[in-house]
Amino acid sequence: MISRIVLGLVAGLVVFSNGSARAADEVGVPECDRFITSYETCVTTRAPAEQRATLTQQIAQMRTQWKALAANPQTRAQLQQACTMQAEQMKQAMAPMGCTF
Repeated sequence: MISRIVLGLVAGLVVFSNGSARAADEVGVPECDRFITSYETCVTTRAPAEQRATLTQQIAQMRTQWKALAANPQTRAQLQQACTMQAEQMKQAMAPMGCTF
């Protein structure tokens, strides 16, 4: 009985920590967050295995840069448009892999 309770608590903590991690990974600009999520899904499910590590690293760098830009009121306003443009470019570039976003 106690082990079931402990397992339930552990499972709840894992779900909670994953949700917190996702929130911490967000740029904070909806267009950017949607693009990064879609691009990440494309990379992890469609990109050739030998390219995934490089592409994943690029996504992490992009996220870090965009979060910094989103934190600055002077650059945040332009970030929405930049993310939308980046999404369109990557949509075309990744289409041959079967990615749709």
